[in-house]
Amino acid sequence: MAATYVPISEDIANDKMKLSVEAVKHFGNDFDESKMELDSSWTPYTLRLFDGWPTERLILFRPPAASKFFDCIRVKDGLTGAVEWEALRKTGMWMGLVPVNHQIEAMLVELRLIGRK
Repeated sequence: MAATYVPISEDIANDKMKLSVEAVKHFGNDFDESKMELDSSWTPYTLRLFDGWPTERLILFRPPAASKFFDCIRVKDGLTGAVEWEALRKTGMWMGLVPVNHQIEAMLVELRLIGRK
């Protein structure tokens, strides 16, 4: 089974080409640099539910500036509500795969979303 989320460095997160190489390595060719659309900045969330998308997406996530840990990222099937994967109380920076039509719950975390053009 492929990875659902992987640690990444700040250097990778801040360089679209390196980020694309890492995304392709872990999640497949759909995230080649020429096909990626990356949020320009990090956005902090106290609590936010994102609806599902008709295509796979990637998310970058890290603790908020004032904290060593982020609280939670949970990816759920948009139809059944079943949890596909979750990351709880972690340090560092991560990249995760959000399958088609899956919701994201973000709690006390900073995010950057990556879609396909």
